[in-house]
Amino acid sequence: MVQSLLSNSLRSVGYEPIPIKLTELMSQIAVEVEIEDNSDPVKHYGSRIRYANAVRELCENDAALAALAIAEIRIIREEKNRLLDKDSNSSEFDVSDIPLKSHAFIIHQLKRPEEIKLLREVYGRKFLQISVHLSEHERQRVLQNRIASRSPNLPARDSKKLAEQLVERDLNEQAVPHGQRLEDIFHLGDVFVSARSEAIATSTIKRFIEAFFGRNSISPNKDEYASYIAASASLRSIDTARQVGAAIFSQYGEVISLG
Repeated sequence: MVQSLLSNSLRSVGYEPIPIKLTELMSQIAVEVEIEDNSDPVKHYGSRIRYANAVRELCENDAALAALAIAEIRIIREEKNRLLDKDSNSSEFDVSDIPLKSHAFIIHQLKRPEEIKLLREVYGRKFLQISVHLSEHERQRVLQNRIASRSPNLPARDSKKLAEQLVERDLNEQAVPHGQRLEDIFHLGDVFVSARSEAIATSTIKRFIEAFFGRNSISPNKDEYASYIAASASLRSIDTARQVGAAIFSQYGEVISLG
């Protein structure tokens, strides 16, 4: 839903969205894990998680999937730049190095801090992380309903337990060295979108895109200002491992306390 809404907002400002799905790109690297495309959501998600982990382990690089996305972007750039400029002598230079004007690549989805770090190093401020959220209870409920609908003979107690395990695994595979670490990257987002309803997500994305593309009449709301103040307070510590800030605001947006 969020990817679709983001694509629509990008088109409204004259940009062409190009989706890139990491679970499709990762099959370019052969590992000893089989991706299962059956109706069982546990096997469906589980096999993809195992495959991604195996790719990172084989490459000895926890940013391997982000590197695949960068390679794919270069391929798409080359193809589109050659089509857009057929008459130029493009053989003199690498057209994959030339950014595509009015195009945006939507990478779905990132799971490790190393992936974020690599993308920021390569693209700088042109890389934007969009963190999409639901409450833990809502995520479990959505997964539980999917599991129950595809496995009708499974007791409700078991489908709930499987949903809880998948949510926990997505956040942090503690026992897997190259596993998923979603809880380590979510807070690094440049924009946070609630997926609780399409109306809320639409409003947030539309406002973000309009502000990012230069609409000066959009000012920070109370939550954004409070987050900024809390982040500023964290910088008072010179120890980067202890840079945690907090701010308490009134319902009217007045600072009560920070530290």
